[in-house]
Amino acid sequence: MPTSPARRITIIAVDDEVTVLALMVETLEDMGFEALAATGAESAMALMAAHPEVDLLVTDVRMPGMTGVELATEARQQHPNMPIVFVTGYAAELQNGVRNLFSKSAMLTKPFRLDSFADTVKSMVCPAPTN
Repeated sequence: MPTSPARRITIIAVDDEVTVLALMVETLEDMGFEALAATGAESAMALMAAHPEVDLLVTDVRMPGMTGVELATEARQQHPNMPIVFVTGYAAELQNGVRNLFSKSAMLTKPFRLDSFADTVKSMVCPAPTN
């Protein structure tokens, strides 16, 4: 009996800056992940509803309409254990406050290096084994 191939990790990337979003999606795809792009929180929520297998949310913190924090709060209602990577260009105080609200989360400050982005994503979806 043949075995089915492992399911690809699915990641939703959300940013209202189209250039940043395109770079994140391209990097995620280059890493072998299924990358779904959303230019705002509302479209990200629709993607989550259509793709219940989502493994990770990468979201900008400040966006028009629903913020990344509000999106993460909604996402955690549907997926309580889903890791979240927050991306922001704002002050460290904001970063610490957001990080303290959500377990299994990480924070990247814009502008970020793509290798740092890749390392952060890997750490969230492929955590190191514990002894």
